[in-house]
Amino acid sequence: MKVDPDVLPVATLLDHLAEVEDTLGDSDELEVPSREVRLPLSWDDPATREAIQRYMHGVRSDAPWCPWNIEFIRRMNGLDAVADVFDTVFAAEYMVLGLGDVYLGAPVATPLDPRHRLVTTKYNPARTWTPENAVGIGGAYLCIYGMEGPGGYQFVGRTTQVWNHRHPQQAGPFEDGTPWLLRFFDRISWYPVDPEELLDLRADLAAGRGGGVEITDGTFSLAEHRKFLVDNSESIDAFQRIQSVAFAQERARWKESGA
Repeated sequence: MKVDPDVLPVATLLDHLAEVEDTLGDSDELEVPSREVRLPLSWDDPATREAIQRYMHGVRSDAPWCPWNIEFIRRMNGLDAVADVFDTVFAAEYMVLGLGDVYLGAPVATPLDPRHRLVTTKYNPARTWTPENAVGIGGAYLCIYGMEGPGGYQFVGRTTQVWNHRHPQQAGPFEDGTPWLLRFFDRISWYPVDPEELLDLRADLAAGRGGGVEITDGTFSLAEHRKFLVDNSESIDAFQRIQSVAFAQERARWKESGA
């Protein structure tokens, strides 16, 4: 929502919102527009590896998440192999709950299926450099960095642009007059590409072409989602128990080592 306070005073807007809230029905009946957005992901991309090396050389060499963030994610979640991290990320559907988390339309997104909800700590202290459009996990949330800068999410790879530097000129999948790619309640999923293919897709998108982004209109039903959670509660609980134990064990190792 965009509001010009010179046209619509904030106090008046709040009154209107309160009136609308009174008309809302049962939340179980909630259904919202929710696009499916498939994006390319270069897994363990060389640019993210470079960022980790810079961090180790210039910030902190003994961090538990170094030298490989993906192995750290595996340990934190009690997964058997790094391949399980790969499978989980590519199987997940991440719902966008916020935009602008880091910079320039960066999404805050979390998997709809709790069994795909990998959890991590963030870098401490933070990185001084993150490549543009790096993809990382912090807490239970996934983020795509809209531009180069500092950061703390644990890397899983890199994708294509989520901010249109050509704005206000429309380019590829970006809507006319809107520089950010994603919307609230978009459902992000990934398909794997190699690093060279990603660079080609990024060049395509910068030139105003599709850039490997696939968007399909759809809806999200809260009632259907709640039913899914109930139907799968046993396996969800089992996953979360393993995850909780692994997280505690990792933290205990840090304490013993003084990390």
